[in-house]
Amino acid sequence: MVLCTGFDNKVGDVLRGTLPAQMQSAKFDAKTPFATSAAVQDVKGAVAPGLSPQTIARQVVGESVYVCGPAAGDLTVGEVLNGPNTNPVSIFNTGPRSAALGRSIALAPGASAKKFFAPKTLQPALAASAAGGSATMAVVPDAELPAAPAYSDLQVKTLLSLALDRFRYPGVKKLELEVRQEVQDAARVLVVSSPQLDAASASKLKAAIEGDRELHGLLTLFTRTGVIREVSFSVQVDAGSDRVWPASMRMTR
Repeated sequence: MVLCTGFDNKVGDVLRGTLPAQMQSAKFDAKTPFATSAAVQDVKGAVAPGLSPQTIARQVVGESVYVCGPAAGDLTVGEVLNGPNTNPVSIFNTGPRSAALGRSIALAPGASAKKFFAPKTLQPALAASAAGGSATMAVVPDAELPAAPAYSDLQVKTLLSLALDRFRYPGVKKLELEVRQEVQDAARVLVVSSPQLDAASASKLKAAIEGDRELHGLLTLFTRTGVIREVSFSVQVDAGSDRVWPASMRMTR
């Protein structure tokens, strides 16, 4: 689901590289935004029991990709807005629609609330350490490096958040990571380090990064242009669940 892409709606540009071949020719520009182009179709549903179906989101034609919230543009076309906020892309008007979309997907034929909301398998905990730790991995060879997407920072933060969410971080309030390139024994390597985690935990994070070839490749790209550089991440950890809070992630390079 794509909820929002900032003040300017960039959802078409964000999805362009992942759209199937038949969608690449979809015409959308400033006058015809992606959310109202032929690339998408309206999703109908009731925002509350007993109410008539309304447009609650938009779906990429033929794909399980949904555009909702303000990223979907004006979903209220043809409706009369009598509420306290008549801005069609305000949370007052988009929130209930996004919630209705979530319910419709979770409770669709072939799915069930039990399937979607069953407790996740407990993720392993990484050990906190005041001394910090680091681990080394090989860089992705130049011939195998991915092309940097237009929104590569967003892509890296998203992929890294998914990798970090495989673990829990008891005792850690803020997780700081640094990824840099070094030359060791005449070979370029990536070093991942954290002042909050011990060496064994850093090795587990390294394995998670290596397990995602796209993330591994983008981090290699980020740290190899021109001179050897570093890329740093800082993300809050939720005290109640010991999970990272992706929305808080900051990235510098």
